[in-house]
Amino acid sequence: MNKYIYKIPDGFNDVLWDECYSIVEIESKIRDIFRIYGYKEVDTPTVEYYDLFSGRIDALPQEEMIKLFDSKGRILSLRPDITVPIMRMAITKLENKGYPLRLSYFGNIFRNEEKGLLDFEYRQAGIEILGSDSKVADAEVIGTAIKSLKSAGLEDFRIDIGQVKLFKYLTEEIDDEDILEEIRKAVANKDKYGLEKILSDTHICDEKKEKILKLPWLFGSLEIMEDIEGIFKDECEKEAIKELKSLIEILKQWGYEKHISIDLGMVQRLNYYSGIIFRGYALECGFSILWGGRYDFLSQNYNKSICAVGCAIGVSRIIDIFKRRGQLKSAPPTDFLITAKEERLEKIAFEIAEDMRRKGYIVENDIIQDEENIKEYCKVRGIRKVIKVLDYDIAMVYDLENENKVKHSIDNLKG
Repeated sequence: MNKYIYKIPDGFNDVLWDECYSIVEIESKIRDIFRIYGYKEVDTPTVEYYDLFSGRIDALPQEEMIKLFDSKGRILSLRPDITVPIMRMAITKLENKGYPLRLSYFGNIFRNEEKGLLDFEYRQAGIEILGSDSKVADAEVIGTAIKSLKSAGLEDFRIDIGQVKLFKYLTEEIDDEDILEEIRKAVANKDKYGLEKILSDTHICDEKKEKILKLPWLFGSLEIMEDIEGIFKDECEKEAIKELKSLIEILKQWGYEKHISIDLGMVQRLNYYSGIIFRGYALECGFSILWGGRYDFLSQNYNKSICAVGCAIGVSRIIDIFKRRGQLKSAPPTDFLITAKEERLEKIAFEIAEDMRRKGYIVENDIIQDEENIKEYCKVRGIRKVIKVLDYDIAMVYDLENENKVKHSIDNLKG
């Protein structure tokens, strides 16, 4: 017998009912936040053409994509990202709706990151604002994300905010993409010695080199902004810092100061983001639980110019946090199992069950048809009460937890 009929592919997981229940509950709370902030929910295909993710802007490494072929031999990809398909959707199907567009989504993404730490498939929720370059839009996305995390049940988290424009200006003289990527990684990893070595082989002026070397260490509470303003005094640098400071001020006015901090050493994929970027962290999770920023250049793949900002929330990572805390909620047990003494009474049992369901109870009809097996089934499933219809007007309620039974009229049960 083929051993793989018992297995699932590496990097993928079955999700059992308690975890499914928690996912649905968390997403329901996040969805309510998205809705009251005016975001319209959309969905994109799980499979897209490979070309969508290999454009000149936001070209993902092909090694990260899980690829397959259609019947005509064209290369497809399980979506490694949802923002890119949403931009495609907005340009091809929603332009007549007018800008700005507020869109939200829930879905699984697939990435072959080969880090041994993440699953290949994980679940996200997210929002995008398309067609606005306002700092209020950036603040709204971050604020909505904070509200969503709190609604999901998280309190001990922070969102680090950075500014990609600053790094791009300081490294604009470098035209070698490989060297630029090495610098980016060294800054992001706070690798001082590696960064010094890389910069020593570049033709960047000494003043800019000194500022790049300071980037990894410019992180912390909002008070660090004064130090940052004292370092970056060039006009382009001042403009980038002004944007960051303006955003911080808005978030402080809205009451989010507790959850935000600054990190100029955060330099995510640079061809994607164009300005403000941010990542959210919780104490119990080694990975970010939220990420996003401004990506005004992505629409250039379609020869358009659409300002945009958005974020993604890692629903799977929030679930991991609750698992570590031992706070993953169990799916509620069935309240009643209803059975009938004889076949002629099954219609009465069904009517009682339907009446109780309308009142909000979780009710199962008996499909076991064996009294001893019913008791064992209820014990395993955590069902505390069984209703047995004895005749057209009388039923017995068995309380399995307290081991007692009480007769009721059918009318009384329905009432």
